[in-house]
Amino acid sequence: METKEELRREYDEIWEQIRYKKVAEISAYTEEIISLLEKHIDDKLLFQGDYEKVLHLFKKMRWKNYFYMSNDAKQIICLTNPKFKKLFETKEV
Repeated sequence: METKEELRREYDEIWEQIRYKKVAEISAYTEEIISLLEKHIDDKLLFQGDYEKVLHLFKKMRWKNYFYMSNDAKQIICLTNPKFKKLFETKEV
C-alpha cells in the first residue's frame, strides 16, 4: 500500500507533465500571434482575416487556461487512476 506522500509525489509528477504541456501550448499560440502581428508592424490596420486569427488564438489560450485552472484537469487524473482520490478526500467529523 502506498503512503499518502508517495501518492502525492506520483500525482505531482503527472500534474507537472500536464502543466508543462499547457505552457508549451500557450507558448505556441503566443508565437503564432506574434508572427501574425509582425507582418503588420508598418500597417495601421490588421487585415480582417489576421484579426480573426488573433482573436481565435486568444480564445484558445483562454480555454486552455480555464481548463488547467479549474479542477477539471485534476479530476481527469483521479478518474484515470482512482487511487489518487485518496489525496482529495476530506476527513469527516
